Amino acid sequence: MPYSTRRGEYYPWNKGPQPVIEILIDGQPWGQIGAQTFRFGKQICKMLLSGRSTLESFLRVEGNNPKSFNGVIPHNFLPGVPISVIGYSKFERSDGIRVSRPYLKFSCKDYIEKGIGLKKSDGLLSVWADLEAFARENHD
Repeated sequence: MPYSTRRGEYYPWNKGPQPVIEILIDGQPWGQIGAQTFRFGKQICKMLLSGRSTLESFLRVEGNNPKSFNGVIPHNFLPGVPISVIGYSKFERSDGIRVSRPYLKFSCKDYIEKGIGLKKSDGLLSVWADLEAFARENHD
């Protein structure tokens, strides 16, 4: 599947417009119309960029034994900020349905977290240069 990105903004209640990057599949949002998208801001982007080798390993073993990925990785973009990675063998969707597919949960300071499964890992790695450019842009 060809992955691409597009930039946008979101408007949190306590700040002005904040930049986001969205990963697309075949030029369309991640889910079907009305479904959840795969979009995130600069802090989550930086956190995920620090986990490249973890994502590559996760894909290489196709998510087998996701608990083997539990640990802490260094944050490449914000030195001194540790990132926790926890592997799970199943997750619960927002509608309450349990899905038996492996994923990794990345988290770091200030309750920043993102769950990444096999397909999203592939998407992230496919558009890596775009993510790096987005993380380095000065949005402040």
